[in-house]
Amino acid sequence: MRSVIECSAFLVESKNNNFVKNLAQRAGFSHILHFSSLAQVEQQAKQTPICFFLFGQIDNFSKVSEILRPIRICKRHNVRFFPIIHLCDNPSSEIIKQSIANGFDDIIASPINDETINRRLRKHLNNMAIYYETARFFGPDRRRIVENNQIKRAPARGIEKCMQYSFIRDPKTGVKIVNKVIEAA
Repeated sequence: MRSVIECSAFLVESKNNNFVKNLAQRAGFSHILHFSSLAQVEQQAKQTPICFFLFGQIDNFSKVSEILRPIRICKRHNVRFFPIIHLCDNPSSEIIKQSIANGFDDIIASPINDETINRRLRKHLNNMAIYYETARFFGPDRRRIVENNQIKRAPARGIEKCMQYSFIRDPKTGVKIVNKVIEAA
């Protein structure tokens, strides 16, 4: 069974930080830290090659964008490939859209029990993942839109050239880039 025990968790300020900290403790992260700077993450990545960013309830996505932008462009220790998770209560379609636009790897909605959180966190380890990079975005392929409570897939081709990264997050060795391909628009 894959474990998050060998990984660190950074708690990013939110309304329900105690709830998020409690979930991180129950998930068994080896280190649970309050996020303060990118330098802090880079230092921690030397000890635990995979670090998760855990966000709780978000009121201000512009502040979240300011936090995520440096993370998603950081090339040292492959920090930009670290999983970013949004833990929230009953997210509206607008919250889901904002989370996707900001490059979150996963949105986990209440009710969140130990089995759910462990399963969802483990899926980000030792599995092939694909990220896309454009001039305005870096993160998982989330070309979906929410319309009338239905999720529909966006067209396969984007509107601009992008780089596709295939990679694996290994808690022991870090991020391994398996393939990098330029896709035309």
